[in-house]
Amino acid sequence: MRLADTHEAGCAAWRGFWAVAEGCAADRRDVLLLGGARVVSQGLAIAEAAAVAEAAAGHGWTVLGGPPALRFLVSRQGGDTPPEKHAPTPFKSGARPVWAAPQRLARALLLTPPTAWLKLLSAPDGVALSHNAAMHAYAHENRCAVRFLHCDELMREAWSRTDSTAAPPPWIQDTAEQLAKAIASGRSLGPEMARRYMALAVPFAREQLGLAHATLDAARRLPDLPKDAWIGGQLTARYLATEIRRRGGHVTAFEHGWGASCERAQEITAYAEFGVADRYVALTPESARRHSGSAAHVIASPQRRIEFLAGAGDLDARRLPLARTRAPGARPRVVYAPTIIAGWRQFVPPLLPDPVHLDWQSRLSEALMAMPINFVCRPHPEGIFRGKPHPLCALLDTSENTFERLMGETDVFVFDFQQSTTFGRALCSDRPIVLVDFGLKAWNEDMDTAIRRRCRVVAARFDERNRPHIDAAALKDAVLSRPGERMDATFFRTLLLGKA
Repeated sequence: MRLADTHEAGCAAWRGFWAVAEGCAADRRDVLLLGGARVVSQGLAIAEAAAVAEAAAGHGWTVLGGPPALRFLVSRQGGDTPPEKHAPTPFKSGARPVWAAPQRLARALLLTPPTAWLKLLSAPDGVALSHNAAMHAYAHENRCAVRFLHCDELMREAWSRTDSTAAPPPWIQDTAEQLAKAIASGRSLGPEMARRYMALAVPFAREQLGLAHATLDAARRLPDLPKDAWIGGQLTARYLATEIRRRGGHVTAFEHGWGASCERAQEITAYAEFGVADRYVALTPESARRHSGSAAHVIASPQRRIEFLAGAGDLDARRLPLARTRAPGARPRVVYAPTIIAGWRQFVPPLLPDPVHLDWQSRLSEALMAMPINFVCRPHPEGIFRGKPHPLCALLDTSENTFERLMGETDVFVFDFQQSTTFGRALCSDRPIVLVDFGLKAWNEDMDTAIRRRCRVVAARFDERNRPHIDAAALKDAVLSRPGERMDATFFRTLLLGKA
């Protein structure tokens, strides 16, 4: 199963998602725009596993191990009973904070510059339900007074007013079936494997959409919500934002991550960035310009008019050591920052299957350790190994420092995933970046050209087992050649930081 094919199937799934959403009435579309991401992520994983299971059966291979869903897919008997489902519980986030009121005040004082603190008492410019770096930068740049209400507290109150045992409405089943079919539209599954896929994907979609419907219904029972809400991306905040907008209020969303305006799969940007807001604050004027003219804006605009505003840039990234002078003759310090091991889910652009991904990360690390460099590997702290020792720790010395703390002492960065925040921030530095290219068309032409000009790209090839490989000499040349070269980061600093 080629990674590029998995990527194209993911893009097709998101196009199918929007086709289903556009055919729904407004209240049902709201449910899709809240529960859809989890359905698509899980559905893509099931569809990929189904395609692999069908290919394995065609070759006469036996698939061992894996989760119950995979065993159901590869069963030679093709039993009619999928693995037992575990219905999701209502969205309730943790215990109520002991110091809730002081925490709300502390967050408001952090978001609001001192010159605007008095406005918090009388005429705040907005009420934040969640927060991120772009919101903080915008509030300080524009001297906004921002009150803070934690979205999880509000949802706990909402659920206390709700009967969480109520059955979902009948339309959820029909929409779940439509969505499951749309997610697998990029796969050519035979009739039997398509049946097995649907037996797994439809119940999950039904449960997630039912949960989204129940959570949105709970939000509608809250008597008081702000009329002008700011959100930084948290799922709970999206539920409340949807209800605020239904009541005639305004929702301002703040850009999170990087490069969304330049991604090829603009259907994802339309969902993640514009799905619940009528105002959108991009990181920078350049990012706002690109977003306002993007395909994502076109996709989202039939739902509501979106006003675009420009922020002051990623202030956290501006504080990073973006410049470094390498000591003549010193061994270069090279940092490899692999992305997450994801588990039973899939993204767009896709990640390698977990066993293949771990094998690749270890082989690339070994190739780098063989060079005359000071090598540092910083495994991603999230994913299925969150809070646990990463398998790479057993094979090599790894760093527990944050990537941002490592930047100041790094001479060369090595990446194999382009959507991470760390990659975006490294692009803003003046250090060389070695980028392993898996051949996925993840960006629009403008961004792809800029990345290839900025990075030292090493193309990967895939063997008959779909394991990626790179030419050892090309990797060594990319890491060690032109020591001390200062790279031009103007394009990326303009996009992310607001200034070159």
